[in-house]
Amino acid sequence: MAGAGEAKGAGGLVRSLYLAMRSMENRVGGGEGIEGIYGSITESGVTKIMEALAEFGGMDKSSTLLDVGAGLGRPLLHALVAYGVKSIRGIEVDPVKCQKAKVFVEKTLEMVNKKGTEAELEADEDWLQCRSIESLDSLGPTTHVYTFWEGIPVVAKEALGALFSESATCKAIAVVQRALRNKDTLLYLDQLGFTGVEVAKSFPVTMSGSGRTFRAYIICKCGVPRFGSTAEREKAPVLDALASDEQVGEAIQQKKRRGGVKSARGQKHSQSSIPFMKIKKFARARRQKS
Repeated sequence: MAGAGEAKGAGGLVRSLYLAMRSMENRVGGGEGIEGIYGSITESGVTKIMEALAEFGGMDKSSTLLDVGAGLGRPLLHALVAYGVKSIRGIEVDPVKCQKAKVFVEKTLEMVNKKGTEAELEADEDWLQCRSIESLDSLGPTTHVYTFWEGIPVVAKEALGALFSESATCKAIAVVQRALRNKDTLLYLDQLGFTGVEVAKSFPVTMSGSGRTFRAYIICKCGVPRFGSTAEREKAPVLDALASDEQVGEAIQQKKRRGGVKSARGQKHSQSSIPFMKIKKFARARRQKS
């Protein structure tokens, strides 16, 4: 059965896509580079993530999907084939991965198109930028974001949080990382600059090869139309509540009362409360409007 928003009859093409990607990855010498960690989520995991972006974030044929830390661009190709998104974009700091990705995406799409698509699938020539997310002033026309940010520096996460929150077009982001083993998901996101958001859904995903498990968080801006069923939303955990300013403020006050957050300037938050600390302030998030 096709996922929410998935193009009719895309299932066979997605299977062809993954066979093509496996072949092309070997031809480009694997996905390793000189920076960061390398790994790919299983086909079933990426499928669940894209279904959730479509179901809860409204990703469809009019969407532009950005992958931060794009690697070879596998999730982008999945979205292009399964959902026919209007445009794909990638940000990658590793020059070796960038060189591989450009060949990988071009040749993989050639192989998939030979299988017979309704319209020829292609990526813009400049779909990939070899630069850091911190160097961007905006996310441009991006409507949806995917990032496997395990191992990405905190400053890059803060930059992405600020850019996502400031964007007038971004609706939802899928974040893959180690599971947050506490009830403060929204507070954690707020510390990274994600304001006015809700966690629509979270679920485990597995890495190909190693079998290592991570967790995908589908984060939507408040007010984005959601296509999930009422029953499914009712089953969501308590931590997936709206991230209003009042709730974030109350969460901080509760932490102060329990001693988890220090009120003195310059002191750290409790490591058990918010992972990947100490989080620095990101200047762009407090940019003065002229």
